[in-house]
Amino acid sequence: MSQEYRRHTSNKLDEAPHKKENLFPSGKVLFKNSLFSIFMLLLSYIVIYFYNIILARLLTPAQYGDIGVTIAIITICIPLLLIGGNLASKLYLGSYFMSQDYSHARGFLVWLRRRFLIGTLVISIIGTLLITADTTLLNLGIIKQHFFHPAIYAFWLVPLATFATLQSAIANALQRFVLSIFPIKVLLYLLAMPIFYIYAVCIDKMNTYSAIFCIGITYVIVIIVQTTFLYINFPSKYFNIKVKMKHIEWHKTSLQLFISTLAFLSVATISLVMVEVLATQEGDVGIFTAILAITGSLPLPSLAFNYIISPIIAPAFTQNQIPYLQKLLHHCNFFNIIITFTLLVIIIFFGKTLLAHFNPTFSLAYSTLLICAISFAIYYLAFSAIMLLMYHGQTKLLSKILIAQLLIIIVLDLILIPEYQMLGAAISLACGYITAGLAFIFFARRHIKDLKTFFIL
Repeated sequence: MSQEYRRHTSNKLDEAPHKKENLFPSGKVLFKNSLFSIFMLLLSYIVIYFYNIILARLLTPAQYGDIGVTIAIITICIPLLLIGGNLASKLYLGSYFMSQDYSHARGFLVWLRRRFLIGTLVISIIGTLLITADTTLLNLGIIKQHFFHPAIYAFWLVPLATFATLQSAIANALQRFVLSIFPIKVLLYLLAMPIFYIYAVCIDKMNTYSAIFCIGITYVIVIIVQTTFLYINFPSKYFNIKVKMKHIEWHKTSLQLFISTLAFLSVATISLVMVEVLATQEGDVGIFTAILAITGSLPLPSLAFNYIISPIIAPAFTQNQIPYLQKLLHHCNFFNIIITFTLLVIIIFFGKTLLAHFNPTFSLAYSTLLICAISFAIYYLAFSAIMLLMYHGQTKLLSKILIAQLLIIIVLDLILIPEYQMLGAAISLACGYITAGLAFIFFARRHIKDLKTFFIL
């Protein structure tokens, strides 16, 4: 895949009307974009933090945990619906737009739209059948309560979340970072909070199903905003150009990325699902959801730099801009260390207070929060290694590491959660995340000889 993609990208970039050195943003532009991305993601975290606090206070701990599990399952379903197409869009679209190859850019989006429509049809049929079976058994008195988890009733959110995520990826490829980050990272949650309160005050007491309905409304509004501004920001030539397709190449690449993406998202959410299934204390899943909301600050620097670097990595390799990429990685990793360490110190010293914001009883889980925070910090300091392996064509290796990480967490969850409850889930996460982080660094140094990757940590 890597050789085929690099050859394709190199040819297209060579044909571009601009000089090679003009294809890559200057250091000043990148610094400005990085600061903006960090600011936007920090704003996003603050908004999401208060969003979670509001949900936790409107719902019982068990209901809040159900919403956390539902969102986790929806997150896993996004790459399932597109079969890795959202990651492939970052790989291809950035190069297509950078080289003004609008024929293939339009063809890629047509191909991606077909995947989305087919995936939406499939998941709609499956969700409808499961809900019909559940409600029928309940109405007939065969079961006394809903047989399936409330996440099944949120199946209609999967296409909405997928479409919003896809439009964010397209905006990122166009290097429209405001449009890429703000709608799904900030606006979505800003809108959800007043909608939750309006429902609770004017309609009925909040529960899991009404929360799912309110989240769906916010996704619809966000998609309308995204679509409007994407249309405005698309190059004018794009709409009047002949479509060119590369079905086989795109399919092969997206399939490989799908495996690694699914494993990565599963790793991030599996312990929450395992706590829901295996923990005997009903409120544990709600507390663990709050812990994940607090530690969600630690990936922010890595994600901010990912927004900036991901469209540049593949073209930099194909155009032999290794010194440019090396310097970029050095600066990004330096700031990543400083910001991540600062966030970790804040969680260590103020963790109990942060947990108490959700529910006064949640502060008893401080030790669990500490274990998760330290392991996440170590893992995300190695995030540039993940990006390099992915966009350098090492997707098979990346998938193997992620699957191994996922298996470590699942096996340890099965052993530790029945005995130690959510503390066991935190220990499982720590073992899986730290092992995988070290593996990413080792293999990045081994397989990417062009770069001095020592500064990944």
